[in-house]
Amino acid sequence: MSALPRPVDDCTIEPTAALEMVVRGASLHRTLAAIAGIVSGENPSARCAILLFEDERFTPAAEHNLLPCDRELMRSFQLCSTLKYLNDLARQNGVEVRPLMTQTAELIGALVVFGMGQASNASLNQGLEQVCLLATLAVEQKHLTEELSYQAHHDPLTHLWNRTWMEGEIKRVLMAANQAKTNVGLAAIGLDRLRVINDVLGCQVGNELLRQVARRFLEAIRSRFVLARDGGDEFTVLMPGVSSEAEVAEASEKLLQCFNDVFRIGDHELIVSASIGTAFAEPASLSGPDLQNRAHTALRYAKKRSPGRIAPFHRSMVNIPPERLVMEQHLRFALQKRELELYYQPQIELQTGLLVGMEALLRWNHPALGFISPGTFIPLAEEIGIIEEVGDWVLEEAIAQKEEWNAQHLPRFRVAVNVSAMQFSRNSFANLVAQKIRRARIQPRELELEITESLLMTNFDHGVRQLSLLRSLGVLIAIDDFGTGHSSLAYLQQLPAHRLKIDRMFVREISHKEERPPLLSSIIGMAHALGLGVIAEGVETPEQLGVLSAMNCEEIQGYYFAKPMAARDVPAWIAKAMPGAVLIPNRSEELLLRNC
Repeated sequence: MSALPRPVDDCTIEPTAALEMVVRGASLHRTLAAIAGIVSGENPSARCAILLFEDERFTPAAEHNLLPCDRELMRSFQLCSTLKYLNDLARQNGVEVRPLMTQTAELIGALVVFGMGQASNASLNQGLEQVCLLATLAVEQKHLTEELSYQAHHDPLTHLWNRTWMEGEIKRVLMAANQAKTNVGLAAIGLDRLRVINDVLGCQVGNELLRQVARRFLEAIRSRFVLARDGGDEFTVLMPGVSSEAEVAEASEKLLQCFNDVFRIGDHELIVSASIGTAFAEPASLSGPDLQNRAHTALRYAKKRSPGRIAPFHRSMVNIPPERLVMEQHLRFALQKRELELYYQPQIELQTGLLVGMEALLRWNHPALGFISPGTFIPLAEEIGIIEEVGDWVLEEAIAQKEEWNAQHLPRFRVAVNVSAMQFSRNSFANLVAQKIRRARIQPRELELEITESLLMTNFDHGVRQLSLLRSLGVLIAIDDFGTGHSSLAYLQQLPAHRLKIDRMFVREISHKEERPPLLSSIIGMAHALGLGVIAEGVETPEQLGVLSAMNCEEIQGYYFAKPMAARDVPAWIAKAMPGAVLIPNRSEELLLRNC
């Protein structure tokens, strides 16, 4: 048995002095040793020990004036796993035992008194009760201090270190690294679309997801690196002693692999992705805040430019062009100033050459900045939190425009509208669509909603429910950008969709009319096997048109037929391209099309 702490001196101590040690927050062992000495003041022949009950066993914490035979008996006491066992053993050896109990009747230890003999009176009992009370106060004070310290430095949800602790640890590790001339890496990790999961499935599912992510991260880093949760959807991994930026990238890749498997939470299977920003510090090159700022700057860059990937910090990331700040300021008021506009691009049925649809495409025409690319301002709208408002406006405007075209007695065709993640995440989205259709008095089949497969995979169960409701209304459903994301047949066959929209990247691969890209052919064949139609976007050449027709792609959209046009130009385009049916612009290509 290891040597126990001795009291400050061999003299007895007054209870008030021991109480002062408790209040002052003195060392627990020192305080308990002083409290044990109080017993000798009540009975000079008595010897005392205090045991703590932790992990289902008694552990010696303090003693006063124990004899060698007392210590021998203490070894037996350490084998006790219950208070009853300890009491029985103590009675057999003529030892007095008093339990240390909290106000909630939790056993936290025991006071063991040797050499009491037959002495027993009210004054002595009162003295022992006072000693037990002081010892209990000292232990509870220690536990409370430890609990407060734990709460101050740990995340209550995942039990990882928190951001406050990590900031201090980064500072400490950098100081040590500077002295040892070693490098330090830092990875800032952000989950993609956690807010959507919380909004759709509730915070309980989101919280369990965070706990599962934390466990996977711990398994990935083992004990080599330090993991903390910054709060929200972000985590930080501190990598002391790394040899190079390549090692930081390798470790970050292992963290990213934690998202390769689905997360099973209750009845839900969630496919989640994450983005990572990394920073690297050579000896004496960066302070703690600088290293953190670089990692989080890289993370923001990754989320905006390459979600689901790793972005090492580069100085160019902090050079925000002044025009971007101007654009952000103007975008916040673009709706109110009616600067946003919908353009429409025709969708053509290959077999008949008829106009079957128009895709609504958002454009921003600023009076001073001119036309701004959707690839520029839509990510910005997401970043500044107005994409949901913009998406609702697009849906409302497209439906109203379709109603106006119907009133002009144009041929009946559908209008396709892209749906944002924030719109689709709302449980009320299908009901909102139904209300808009009823108010506008258009047929549900005249509206097609384009949902990206990556959006559906964020929460597959929610996606299926929403699509089922929409389809039951009669609204058409297209899976947009198909082939750029997960493209899982097991998931696809469960989706209540009408058609797949093949991304332009597959169409772009066609350069000769004899080509049959195998992946494109497989996608079209798979869609048909599932009873889905296929529309290909980005068609620009006769060769692409001919190949897609030969592969039985039903519908086509792209510059080959028409560029996106303002709504006011659509009636004139239809009048010129038809009457009765939209003819393919080049007659020879029409013949080629029908002979393929």
